[in-house]
Order: sequence, then structure tokens, then C-alpha cells
Amino acid sequence: MQPVYGERALRWGRTLILADLHIGIESELKKFGVFVPNQYEKIRSRIISLIESTKAKRIILLGDVKHNIPSSTIEEYKNIPKLLDELSSLVEVLIIKGNHDGNLEKLVQKYEVLKEFREGKVLFTHGHRKIDLCDEIDTYVIGHFHPCVEFIDKNGIKIKEAAWIRGEFKNKSKFIILPAFNELIEGISFKKIELRYVEKKSVKTYLLDGTYLKI
Repeated sequence: MQPVYGERALRWGRTLILADLHIGIESELKKFGVFVPNQYEKIRSRIISLIESTKAKRIILLGDVKHNIPSSTIEEYKNIPKLLDELSSLVEVLIIKGNHDGNLEKLVQKYEVLKEFREGKVLFTHGHRKIDLCDEIDTYVIGHFHPCVEFIDKNGIKIKEAAWIRGEFKNKSKFIILPAFNELIEGISFKKIELRYVEKKSVKTYLLDGTYLKI
């Protein structure tokens, strides 16, 4: 199970895992006076390119497909079903529910929205709910936290870069936390991430290009 080099996507055999698309975030940013171009086409084209380059047969969307809560915007009603229809014509699509996906079932009525998904000893879960550790699972794949690394330059300006977090829980099962696929999502330093039962000495942080950072 390895990240796709330079991208915010995880590859597991012929399965591609993406977390936190947050389609529709532009409307919330607009409320705060931040105007950015609609990101839907960019997100769509990145996913299609990843399917082609990795020869994926399946995609797991690891929660927060949509952004706005509790309601949904017109753009979300239009674009999310359109995206899923296109993706499902190319690959099998599994959708896991995140905390921003409150009424996602209403938007995508012909698709099943899962609480979590298990295959063998691997559990895919968004991460906003309490994770119950069990001996039958040896790897937990998690989204939700939008991990990043924060750099401060000589002028005191903070720069954030998306990151991958790998580590172990206290029962020796492994976890990997995916960066948000949507590039507009501001990340959270792992030191601020609240994840229970983590063996802190095991935690490793990697940038999108694979650079290991000792934090």
C-alpha cells in the first residue's frame, strides 16, 4: 500500500484510495470573501488521470466527498452525481461516509454510502468516529485529518505542505492517514491531530514526493 508519487492518492494493488474531495468548498470560502475558481473540473481531471496512470480497477472515496453541511449547494447536487456516474463507468466505486457527507445519500441515491469498508485485514474508515481497535485488523486507512507539515521561513512566514502520516496503534496494528485530495483544504499538523491509542514513537511523516521528515 503506497502513495502515488507527487499526488494525494494511495494505491493498493489495482485500488485507488482518495480522501476528502470536499466538492463545493468554494461556496463556503466565498462567504469569507475568498473567491477561487470552481475546482470541480480540476478534481475530476486529476482523478481520471490517476485512474489511467495507475490502471486502477476500483476507487475508494474515503469520506467528505462533499463539503457543505448541513445542506448542499446547487453545485454539489449537480457535480457529485455527475462525477460518480463518470467514475463508475470506468471503475468500481466505493463511497465511505465522512462528517461532511450528512445528506450525501440524497444526492447519490443510486449509490450505496458505507459507514466503513473492510477487506481482509484492512479497514477503510473516514476517521471522524472513534476507531475501535481489534485483532482482526492489521491496517487502518484513514482520512478526515488533512495532515500537513508546517514550515516557517526566515521572515516568519508559515508555509503548509500536505503530508502522509504512518504509524502504529498500541496494539501494533498499523495506520496511514491520507492528505486531503482537494488542494484548497488547509492541513493540520500531526501534533494537533487527536487520534487515540497511537504509539507516538512509531509515527512517521512524509511529503508528497516521499521525503521523510523527522518531527
